[in-house]
Amino acid sequence: MKQVKDASIEKAALLLETNGLSSYASQSLKVFRSKELGKARQKWQTG
Repeated sequence: MKQVKDASIEKAALLLETNGLSSYASQSLKVFRSKELGKARQKWQTG
């Protein structure tokens, strides 16, 4: 019984980790994109 419990806890932790990682990744991707957009905009304005 204990092994099953541990396994399900592990699975839940893994699920949480992947969800957290994916949301973290999308967040940093958004930040990266906005930074790149800002750079491009600055270049365009300064000509």
